[in-house]
Amino acid sequence: MKGFSISYAFLAENEEYVPAYNFDSTLVDTNDFYWDVGYTDVSGDSIFFAYDSTLEAAKENFLRHSFRPKYKVKLFDGNVVFDYRFYFKPRVDNFDDYLLEHELKISVMTFYEALSVDFNYTSKYNSRYAGVKIINPDTGKDYDDTDKNISIGLSFMF
Repeated sequence: MKGFSISYAFLAENEEYVPAYNFDSTLVDTNDFYWDVGYTDVSGDSIFFAYDSTLEAAKENFLRHSFRPKYKVKLFDGNVVFDYRFYFKPRVDNFDDYLLEHELKISVMTFYEALSVDFNYTSKYNSRYAGVKIINPDTGKDYDDTDKNISIGLSFMF
């Protein structure tokens, strides 16, 4: 199919977090969730924990696959460009921990050939946030498992 391609990458990632303890002084498991001031599990039970600022931040290194199909096509004599990219990034050691990303960009040329209007949409999903409510300490609101962004912009070519 014209305009379709797929690629693969093997990614090394690392995460850094401050060790957290439940109020009963047991260490919280790093693989259950990202660290914050508290969370609510799937059953609705609230579990809170506190940071121990005297401990050194812990680091976790791991590997991810990255499968990346892409579809890009120019329409109407190149005046409209449709560019869609999808990323599926499961951890090598745990396919249940994955990231999904969608990127869509549509560029439309205007009457002036150096000026185009760009429509961008992105959606990013993190499976670690699904089914639990993790509180962002900066805002006091829950993290969402999906972040979405829409933008419209102008591009000038010189």
